[in-house]
Amino acid sequence: MEEEFGLSRVDLVIKGGTIVRSDAVFKGNIAVKDGVIVAITDEAFVPASEECIDATGQYVMTGVIEPHLHLRDPSKNEREDFTSGTMACAAGGITTIVEHPVSTPSVHSATTLRNRIEAVQHKSLIDFGFYGGAGYDNLDLMLEMAEAGIMGFKTFLPASPPGREQEFIGLNAKDDGFLYQILEIAAKTDLPALFHLEDNTLLQLFEGRVRAQGRKDPMAHIDSRPEIAEIVATAKLLAMAQDTGAKVQLVHMSTDRGLELAKFYRKQGVSISIESCPQYLLLSKEDMEAAGPFAKMNPPLRSKETQRKLWNYVHDGTIDMIVTDHSPFLVSEKEIGYEDIFKAPPGHPGLETLLPLMLNEVANGRLTWQQLSSLLAENVARIYRMDQKGRIDIGKDADFVLIDMKQEWKVDVSQMYTRSKGTFKLFDGWNIKGKPVKTILRGKVIMENGEVIGKPGEGRFIRPTPKNHA
Repeated sequence: MEEEFGLSRVDLVIKGGTIVRSDAVFKGNIAVKDGVIVAITDEAFVPASEECIDATGQYVMTGVIEPHLHLRDPSKNEREDFTSGTMACAAGGITTIVEHPVSTPSVHSATTLRNRIEAVQHKSLIDFGFYGGAGYDNLDLMLEMAEAGIMGFKTFLPASPPGREQEFIGLNAKDDGFLYQILEIAAKTDLPALFHLEDNTLLQLFEGRVRAQGRKDPMAHIDSRPEIAEIVATAKLLAMAQDTGAKVQLVHMSTDRGLELAKFYRKQGVSISIESCPQYLLLSKEDMEAAGPFAKMNPPLRSKETQRKLWNYVHDGTIDMIVTDHSPFLVSEKEIGYEDIFKAPPGHPGLETLLPLMLNEVANGRLTWQQLSSLLAENVARIYRMDQKGRIDIGKDADFVLIDMKQEWKVDVSQMYTRSKGTFKLFDGWNIKGKPVKTILRGKVIMENGEVIGKPGEGRFIRPTPKNHA
């Protein structure tokens, strides 16, 4: 029977599951050989295999691709390193990451990229790529990073945090003239240029006003970084992107007015990809009052009205990706914010809850399965030219997450793999319907029923597929 389908004995079959793709949700079997999908069959035909996983009653989606996280290895590894971070990924159904360039030192040249790959290759449980920083101080190094295999460029419009200069070499635009030059060079590479969009001049204005009032309370952070800072930065960037022809990505977008600007420029032909995060879609600034410095992030949490409006841009396809912006810190580093919110670093962990939180939204009807696959994998693979990733299709890498929607459970920070679980306050205790029960990387199970069984060093460095690839 196998020969009729052109199949010899395969390594793995996942049978009986409901397969999830952006274009369809259907029952079938998946055959894997040498880490690649070689067949998708109907339920009636189960190819002979060395191993068979019965996914009856479960959903089978391509592994989540997470393109926005900060493991920062090497840096203060007591916060997180590549092993603990990729274990957390495996636990959450994530099989591929693209790591931001913040580390000690940052990725800001071909040499620092190669050094970073060497430093973490033996630690990663899952496949990984890197961005390169693009700032006023490394314009001459951008093209060499593109040749060396970065997935895109990352630039901050806000000033770098005091005391973290080594982590942010080559990451800051500094002013509009340098921003324009960054876009000009990025346009020559055809790689996406990613931007943290808060206008630094406005941040200085509003923070100055808040500090002048003597405020150090958690809500002072919200008031010091108002929506207008993101909106102005977005407008400026998109006008320059249109002028230079650069591909741009708007990271962790938190305002509906910023997204409306992006819709306008997309209609003008500007190449724009857009992220948002669970924290902006599910939380509001009222959560800052409850969690204090543990809810401090940049951009900050917004109003409930803005949160509600963001979902319109998920549903109409304006937002391409939902990502974590995973930013690990120590409890002691965050707690200082109770005395002075401006001294606490911004960021919150999220690798183990990205998929579960979005499964909850599928369960309550706010997302479809097709949208979920697009937002967490398929769009990401397309934008970053990961031709082997991001979709259950013949010839693609056999990366999967198996999901049991019958499981109802409570988020429990004590069960997490991230080293920064002590700072995980925002979603701890949430009731969730739907759980990732198995994560598979290139045909090998790396997480089963919450237990990570993959090994450090099994992840591979990935780079964009060449544009002329057949």
